[in-house]
Amino acid sequence: MSLSADSLFLKTKIALPVLKNNLVKRKRLLQVLQENTNGRLTLIHAPAGYGKTTLMAEWVRSSGQASAWISLDERDNDPARFWRYVVYALAMAYSDPPDRKLMQLAGSVPDLSPEVFLDSLINALTEQNKPVVLVMDDFHLITDKTVHEGLAYFLQYLPEQIHLLISTRTKLPFPTIKWTAKAQLTEISMTELQFNEVEAALYYQEVMKLPSELTFQAKQQLERLGRQTEGWITGMQLASLALRYETRLQQPDYDFPENLRQVSDYLFHEVFSKLPDSICSFLLSTSILPRMDAAICMRITGQPGSRQLLQTVQQMNLFLVPLDEQGRWFRYHHLFARFLQDRLVHENPEGAVQLRLKAAQAFADLGLMDEAIDQALAGGAYVLAETYLEQHFPAALELGELVTLLGWMERIPEERKTSLELALYHAFVLVLTGELRQAGDLLEQLERTCRKLEDPSRREELLSGVLFVRSNLMFMDGDLQKWLSFSESIMELLVPQNPLYFGFDYNRREPLVRKTSMGMKGMLSKTTETVGIRFTGVLEARGWHDSLINLYVKQALCEGYYEWNRLAECRSLLRAIGSTRPGSRTLGLLVPLRMIEARLYAAEGMPEPAQHMLEEAVAEAVSLSGTAWLPFLQAQRARLYLQQNKLAEAKQAVSLLGISAKDKPVYSLEFQYLTLVRLLGKQRKEREALRLLELLKPQAEREQQLASLVEISALQALLEFKSGYANKAVDHLQQSLLLGGPYGYMRTFLDEGEDMLRLLQFYLQRSAGEEPKPQAGSGQSAAIQHAELLIGLFLVSEAENEAKKPALLEPLNRSEMDLLIMLCQGASNKQIAKALALSEGTVRVYLSRVYGKLNVSSRTQALIAAQELRLLDGYAP
Repeated sequence: MSLSADSLFLKTKIALPVLKNNLVKRKRLLQVLQENTNGRLTLIHAPAGYGKTTLMAEWVRSSGQASAWISLDERDNDPARFWRYVVYALAMAYSDPPDRKLMQLAGSVPDLSPEVFLDSLINALTEQNKPVVLVMDDFHLITDKTVHEGLAYFLQYLPEQIHLLISTRTKLPFPTIKWTAKAQLTEISMTELQFNEVEAALYYQEVMKLPSELTFQAKQQLERLGRQTEGWITGMQLASLALRYETRLQQPDYDFPENLRQVSDYLFHEVFSKLPDSICSFLLSTSILPRMDAAICMRITGQPGSRQLLQTVQQMNLFLVPLDEQGRWFRYHHLFARFLQDRLVHENPEGAVQLRLKAAQAFADLGLMDEAIDQALAGGAYVLAETYLEQHFPAALELGELVTLLGWMERIPEERKTSLELALYHAFVLVLTGELRQAGDLLEQLERTCRKLEDPSRREELLSGVLFVRSNLMFMDGDLQKWLSFSESIMELLVPQNPLYFGFDYNRREPLVRKTSMGMKGMLSKTTETVGIRFTGVLEARGWHDSLINLYVKQALCEGYYEWNRLAECRSLLRAIGSTRPGSRTLGLLVPLRMIEARLYAAEGMPEPAQHMLEEAVAEAVSLSGTAWLPFLQAQRARLYLQQNKLAEAKQAVSLLGISAKDKPVYSLEFQYLTLVRLLGKQRKEREALRLLELLKPQAEREQQLASLVEISALQALLEFKSGYANKAVDHLQQSLLLGGPYGYMRTFLDEGEDMLRLLQFYLQRSAGEEPKPQAGSGQSAAIQHAELLIGLFLVSEAENEAKKPALLEPLNRSEMDLLIMLCQGASNKQIAKALALSEGTVRVYLSRVYGKLNVSSRTQALIAAQELRLLDGYAP
């Protein structure tokens, strides 16, 4: 997602508020803010109307301090949305154009767990040198527990160059006492925000521009109201406006209400009741809008002069807040909006509902579906809300705003829900958010309802959708038997028609699909293989060969075959996936596919074709604007060099990854750091490598990543063994064998080469010479059996690997060999045509024939095949 997406509102959300020219300077408070930027947190807390936002904006503008501003609202209770806006704001604060790394991180929000995302964000900010103040306005609107916990964690590890400035009407929902004790917290409360006498006088004269001939009694009343409301700025503004319209307020015996809410409602009423009818009507009609411009106002009110009315409201100082420097977008002060909405509902409840519907349609026409859905729900138009939800569901899913989706769905009363399709979407979101029991209950209810439908086509489509969502549930909770039981009755008959179920991209960050939920986080087994084959078989029988769901399941199986050392089956699936359009265009498939293909060549004793494959993958990723995937490919190249004992090349490749042994590694960069660990091991820097593993292992445990835990434990064992700590090495190795053995892990061990073979042999010798530990039980025996199996596989001869290489389907003729030689020399089609006196079209035909005989689909693959088959032996390049 780019920064331009949803630009109408995104830019106003992270833009510094526009200030009035005749602002009262709060010098004493500005000084407090300036003097405490070296601390961790400044908290401004007071009720509405005390000038919190104005003070922060004034300080940011006057201090020259680089700042990242975010204006929070209720929709930011979705963690994905909240942190995406935070990162956008930070990216813009650091550079123009926005910082590239941070923008990439913002795009990864839906794909990372909260912990991994925050670790990555903190790590990225640590690399920045420029001090920045991160401002969060109206934090009291955030009630989501996950966001609260995330911000507390973020604050705990906040880089020293970042200062957090928060405004809220309440105390923060997490403890801050330790920051107070460490002099890292500055608080500005309602008491400090109150206008003193000097500031109040300036406010009346400079801002409200009260006439100098105002009666003595009126001035006394203002002073009295100031004391009664304890310097409440909005109350002073209201009183100033009211005095212009109602002279009885100037009487010394006039009693104002007791509390701020009553004062505001009373004074709003006094001001509102004296306004022209056209202005009153405009204010009431537009009060339901969270943000507005003239075009939307005209749609709601039907008044073509909306732009002039907005300007009039602003000139009258009627609590209209500008949201951009261009003066296009506005909102009402929250207190004023509440007053107007209450009055609207009281005076014309039906009219309020109709205005909500108009607003919903206006926002939808502009493509602002968040606002459209909110307005439809607020107006009780649940059928319309469902329609908009179904339209907006794929986009919200892409953004990862799952909490927002759930919130919308749960606002529709059960008795008003009409769409089974939307209920199925609801179940899908529940699965993705980990609410597995609730999702399972909803799916069972949906299945019973769908089976009773009279329309056979709709019944089958919905039941197919249930199967799809239940498949996702199975991938999440591992309940394979329940899935198999359900699929027996319908799977051979049905395939869902909704493209959402086939186009969802399950992988936007993992170099191995088997580490995603689609790959059971590495827990692939015989049962999951059965499920995967059955699932993909039915999809392909119904023409869904190229669907992402089909290809991702296949890629997970393909990687499973590689791990299980079933290399021929792995290669067969690789070719099937690579021949599809999504397999060559979807980076979450393409990069893992190329990396496994490179590993496969290396496992078969062909390191040069393996490197060629990675070079091709780099070019493909660049052509698809997938630069975020390049570090994975670079790290895989380094691993291949290390397998060949090319230490200098490996060191050069790792140097391009931008990581070091001194880092605090984050899980999102695990593949790169595990590559660095292997390099450090080759450089005899075992302690540095082990430190990185000790920091990565708890993160892998937290993410429940079996593949990572098997690999990390195996590397710990190798490093301890090289360091001479045999007991530690044996313990780590046994842990790795016990974790990986039940799932058939083999290549994780085999790819580590001779060092792993010696360690396994030592492990068996040690185990044969000692009594089994009582606490080990049958586990130690299982580990020994798996070690014996691995040692046997290590002894497979090179001749057997050679026999697995593909044979030429049909011999190449002389002309085709000439073509192949010129390909090897790097000639273009045009150069080949000129050299062989052929047209470029004929060259393309001949190349197609060559590719067919070699069973490949590209130049690089043709060269690799030629090398495998030794077709170019004796030919000079």
